[in-house]
Amino acid sequence: MKKLSLFIFVIAATLTSCGSDDDSPGTTEANLIGKWQWTAASEDGVAETLDECDLQDTIEFQTGGTAVSIFFNSTSTNGQITCSDAETENITWSLSGDQLSLTYTEGTVSETDTATITVSGTTLTVEYRDEETPGEITVYIETYRRL
Repeated sequence: MKKLSLFIFVIAATLTSCGSDDDSPGTTEANLIGKWQWTAASEDGVAETLDECDLQDTIEFQTGGTAVSIFFNSTSTNGQITCSDAETENITWSLSGDQLSLTYTEGTVSETDTATITVSGTTLTVEYRDEETPGEITVYIETYRRL
């Protein structure tokens, strides 16, 4: 459950950002459609360590504005990491220039977050900004590769 909460936080935070005036010409709905696997993450320019379970997490953008996110929970026993309990989350999405909006619905509660994205070849980069404390903005960057 802790991993699920962390992943939901990461996804929610991932998608919160300020707008950008710089549209990436390579970012279109057509080249966003497909399945992407998480490969790297950073917070304020400092690389975060992803375990082997994190590196199995995927998001698949589908036509019609739907997406499916699959993520794995990890447990560590005597230094051995075991990936289990794959969880799936259904998401709706829209793209305007380089701004990706994702809406998560749990029961009757929906939340929409926005991130700045770039698609370049087989790499998807997601940048989001989080202001948990007024005046303190944390910049998160996640990188995915097309499967």
